[in-house]
Amino acid sequence: VTVSVQLRKQFSTRAFALANLTELAMKAGDNARARLHAERALDVASTAGIRGLASWLEVQLARLAIRRGDLDAARSRLANGTNLALTLDAVTLKAAPLLGFVELLEAMGEHACARLVLAFGIEESSLPVPNRDELRQAWQARDLASRDDGRRMPIPLDELLHRIVIEAGL
Repeated sequence: VTVSVQLRKQFSTRAFALANLTELAMKAGDNARARLHAERALDVASTAGIRGLASWLEVQLARLAIRRGDLDAARSRLANGTNLALTLDAVTLKAAPLLGFVELLEAMGEHACARLVLAFGIEESSLPVPNRDELRQAWQARDLASRDDGRRMPIPLDELLHRIVIEAGL
């Protein structure tokens, strides 16, 4: 049992270190390196049963697929990561799929819808403040005008995330 616990700790440390490298590479625009780190991290996280991290990594792999123009892979990865976030019902995992969905909508030319989803995430009170701050930074990076244009998402957060999963093929 002690060996198993030690091995799990090593896997956990490695998975989180690779996930951090993924995030840093993405922020630096090194998409190839980010993908390599994310794929390795996902393998380790899956082996170790770290499902929350696996959810986040699937979303990052979706975002990287968007950056290389592979929207089919992006939809699939985004659905996988979102489904895990919903299954785990961890509110801290729900902002990443929103950002991934925003980027997918933008890649599809659906800028107005992407703007609406991003504004929704920023205002979604069930999301923790750090997650809303990350979405707010994404808004500011896009240099968008005021969020309050009167339009609101007609569905709750979990319903939107559920639709991302079930409508991935659309």
